[in-house]
Amino acid sequence: IAAALFVGAWLDGLIVRRMIASDWGFTHEPGPLYRFVFAPWLLALFLLGLYHLVAFTVRAPTRGDRTRGILLITGIVVPFVGGAITDMILPVVGRHVPGLAIPLTTINAVIVAYAMVRYRLLSITVEFAAGTIITTMPDALLVLDARGSVVVINPALQRLTGLPATELQGRPIGELVPDVRFDNLRRQLAADGEARLDVELAARGGDRVPVSVSVSRLRDPQGRTAGYVCVGKDMREVRALIARIEEANAELERLAVTDPLTGTFNRRYLGRRLQEEFLRAGRYGTRFSVVAVDLDRFKEVNDSLGHAVGDRVLREVGALFLRELRSPDIVVRPGGDEFLLLLPETPAERAVEVAE
Repeated sequence: IAAALFVGAWLDGLIVRRMIASDWGFTHEPGPLYRFVFAPWLLALFLLGLYHLVAFTVRAPTRGDRTRGILLITGIVVPFVGGAITDMILPVVGRHVPGLAIPLTTINAVIVAYAMVRYRLLSITVEFAAGTIITTMPDALLVLDARGSVVVINPALQRLTGLPATELQGRPIGELVPDVRFDNLRRQLAADGEARLDVELAARGGDRVPVSVSVSRLRDPQGRTAGYVCVGKDMREVRALIARIEEANAELERLAVTDPLTGTFNRRYLGRRLQEEFLRAGRYGTRFSVVAVDLDRFKEVNDSLGHAVGDRVLREVGALFLRELRSPDIVVRPGGDEFLLLLPETPAERAVEVAE
């Protein structure tokens, strides 16, 4: 549709009214659509692109990047002046500069050829492959300049923090990773060349995302530090798994030393704690007591009311001990209807009162 409208406008004289033969070749007499829409749009688009390119060149982290930016700007401006301005813009105001396009285009060809040879600008395949890897890699990638400011981030890092690239680029590394002191990291990298850190990234909403980061130093052709590359792995799932394993181990440990019926400790735990109390008493000269408890006529309860009621009695007695004793005291059910109360820092006189 756009092509049809363009051809229609051309034939109708809205873009080009006619072609004019002159000493330097053919030129055109622009129509109103070309004069007031196409030419201003072309110039505005060119200036906008040039502005962004200049801004990138000014912020370039290395000298080589700045040189590439300058060459690219020159390579864009020269053919634009040689072609667009002489053949498209100047005719709008009725001006012609014969022979300007050819020497300017020649100069541009020399600049582009030099840039291609000097900076290997034809290695598109390698750069495309590198860009694809950075974009699709699952781990977060962060490139810093020599001052520690963010230069490049990949989509994985944006997803990890919930922040767009526009909010991350140009920020000091300390704002993104509050736990890292860049001066200390720079000294470590200067000595070792690389570093591995477990840190937390600042994410949207004040959240913190745990990551394991590998940091390497980038060098320019002269061996000077040009920047740093950080590759981070999201550790949230790993930490959650470790927490679940620790909880499971703690539960297994609890079950291993707990009487399943009453919730008190078992004989295995009693042996461990008795050994600890003997050692403590021998070292500090303190005393501890053990109270043995036996439930009278418990067998009659089981025989007359059943084992379910007997189990309930044991649970109630165990709960009574746990409720009434001090937190350092240990309640143990070795088996049957017997309980042992281990009372640290308790002389015999006080143990008798507790027993009563």
